[in-house]
Amino acid sequence: MKEQWNKLRRFLPLALILVAAVCIGVIVQTYAADAENKAQQEELKKLYEESSSQLPLGASVEEEYINNRFSELMEINPDLIGWLEAGSLSVPVVQGTDNDYYLQHDFYGQEDAHGTVFLDARNQLEPNDDNLVLYGHNYNRTKNMFYVVEQYKNPSFVNENPTITFSTLHEEGEYVVFAVFLTNTEESQGEVFDYHNQLRFKTTAAMNSFLEQVRARSLITSPVEVDASDKLITLSTCGYDFEGERIVLMARQLRDEEKAEDFQGLTVKAENPLMPEVWTKLYGTA
Repeated sequence: MKEQWNKLRRFLPLALILVAAVCIGVIVQTYAADAENKAQQEELKKLYEESSSQLPLGASVEEEYINNRFSELMEINPDLIGWLEAGSLSVPVVQGTDNDYYLQHDFYGQEDAHGTVFLDARNQLEPNDDNLVLYGHNYNRTKNMFYVVEQYKNPSFVNENPTITFSTLHEEGEYVVFAVFLTNTEESQGEVFDYHNQLRFKTTAAMNSFLEQVRARSLITSPVEVDASDKLITLSTCGYDFEGERIVLMARQLRDEEKAEDFQGLTVKAENPLMPEVWTKLYGTA
């Protein structure tokens, strides 16, 4: 017994060193992947901005939009359908044949846990559906990808960044934020709010009912008016307060004569928003 213990004592430091080496290797690999992803995003952003600045003199954006602003990016990935800007985020948006592929693949089609921001495969453009739903991972460790959605839970961030821009291949759209909410995805945690299935509405009443439910859940109170005549955009990402959490940002397209400045400094924290049952069990009220 004593001999076995002595052997164990001799090998224990080596085992601890090996475990530490593996852990350090994983950490280094993780941060290297994060850095590589950020560099890729900067590379794509530069390509987009350079292409956008090369419109021929006298040509309208509508005439030359797809040929000049997105042509090089589309050569890299024909699934490209637009470009999203929100806060410091500026990324390409793709649309695949399902809602799984781009969760684990980058813009170049390589396997990457960071994924790519993508439009719901069921959504239709030209004309746009009532509600365009975009998905992206939340890398709050590096403040990358859809981490910006989490930032919109803060009213001061909304006031500084009241609008987001989603430019498709054929038009530019600017949207003003009106709601941010949390929801669960598992029925065992309580009622599931299926916001992601609300892409188009058969009746005005159906859309207004959906908007009422969104307002009731919103963590912010905004003066932005929204009704069934508006076009919506939804940004959905993961949260980390509980298993299966989703953080959801919603905005509606700016109306004629409206400007982003019209909505700065007007958003405040909501009182008693409707929270997921799992949240109230864990944390009480918001």
